[in-house]
Amino acid sequence: MTNVGELLEKVVQNGKENTLFLKDENREITYGDALKKVQNVAAYLSNKNIHKRPILVPIKEKADTVLLFLGIALSGNYYVPIDSETPIARLEDILDIGEIHYSFELIHPKLETLSSVEAFAFISEESLIEKWKNNSQADDPLYLMFTSGSTGKPKGVLKSHKNILSFVENFLETFPSIPKNLRIANQAPLYFDASSKDIYLTLALEGTLYFPNPTDFSLPAQTIDYLNRNQIQMIMWVPSALSIIAKLRTLRFMKPTSLEYVFFIGESFPPKYLNMWLEALPDTQFFNWYGSTEVAGAVLYHRVKEKIEETKQIPVGGPLKNNEAILKDGEIYLQSDQIALGYIKNKEKNRETFKEINGKRWLKTGDFGIYNENGEIVFETRKDFQIKHMGYRIELQDIEIVLGSLEAIDSCCCLYQKDKDKIVLFVEISKNHCNISDGELIASFKELLPSYMIPQKIIRLEKMPLNKNGKTDRVLLAQKLEEKN
Repeated sequence: MTNVGELLEKVVQNGKENTLFLKDENREITYGDALKKVQNVAAYLSNKNIHKRPILVPIKEKADTVLLFLGIALSGNYYVPIDSETPIARLEDILDIGEIHYSFELIHPKLETLSSVEAFAFISEESLIEKWKNNSQADDPLYLMFTSGSTGKPKGVLKSHKNILSFVENFLETFPSIPKNLRIANQAPLYFDASSKDIYLTLALEGTLYFPNPTDFSLPAQTIDYLNRNQIQMIMWVPSALSIIAKLRTLRFMKPTSLEYVFFIGESFPPKYLNMWLEALPDTQFFNWYGSTEVAGAVLYHRVKEKIEETKQIPVGGPLKNNEAILKDGEIYLQSDQIALGYIKNKEKNRETFKEINGKRWLKTGDFGIYNENGEIVFETRKDFQIKHMGYRIELQDIEIVLGSLEAIDSCCCLYQKDKDKIVLFVEISKNHCNISDGELIASFKELLPSYMIPQKIIRLEKMPLNKNGKTDRVLLAQKLEEKN
């Protein structure tokens, strides 16, 4: 295959044109209808002589958005997904860095006057297919994903058709027993890179991708009810979304009855909550995935077959087929055709991140790990999370894992105040231990941690804040800490 559109074409050629492909709160779209709409989008852009250009896609209706992604990809252009509520200042940065002059719909009332962007409405039902031809090659860009940058400016990571197709191929070779026609539920917003796994693995598995309403995630019981009503068989979610269900003890009286495969990625999964899932669903297969925005999909995986000691880190394992991983001075390096084309307009970051070693292109992840007794990689910390405190090098995540194992703590997050040389613990206390004092908490910390790792300040939260991707919102916590000083 040379482009992702061929994944969709293949499903239709296999006689699945009437099989449901996408389902959100408003739409149900079959593979046959999807192909027609996707080709229509591609024809529209091709007929406007727009080629190899970035096209902004504000995320609204989820099923329609996926069709826009695929149509843009087939036209020989590449899509730039963003939150429709993106602040104007950040939006202007994205338009400038990405050199973006085209968008499907304007997403901000001032955008038209502040930038030279031509906006398209969603494509009509009128067929333009007879004037269309497939214009995408394997090495062409597929999508441009913006993330937060250390300087405050967004970073744009560019991925190709080959990157995604390699991930799909490597996944299928690694997990040949996973059947086709699976029902998969999306969790990550479409402007986050994690959602690409949902879209393209659904196509590869000839399955159906379901998009829950935000209200379906408002309470754990509603989430499980959604999974059961739609007989969801596979999910690829961040651990925070799974942890919430476990910590509220929802699995004691409700279980996802159809769930066969659970992949989790993006952050550490507290073992005490993963163990609750393992106990509740003994026949379900659980996998820890490891990747980053700089690679398509995941590169490392570990099958979790038994309960994990609560103070231990879950291994990220070994590479998928056709991938390589090494530790160099403790840092995780990845080699794969899944590695992104690079950062746009950021030569310094490209030199820092992508390395040539023995004729191969490697990704320097900025993550540190160790090998366990089975030769698997265990993630230890982000470079950003390592501090020097009281003369000791400390991994903040180590503190979070150990303290998170305490029965009194539902969730926690550590930040470091460098100017005061102080470790600060944000903590969500279990309802059964709401009367526990800070002194009692610190006494329990002393039983588990050396003195230099014990937080000097405790800030209690009613609920740990999560960002739009479902991860702990460390940026918001840092802001809260600054406000308190």
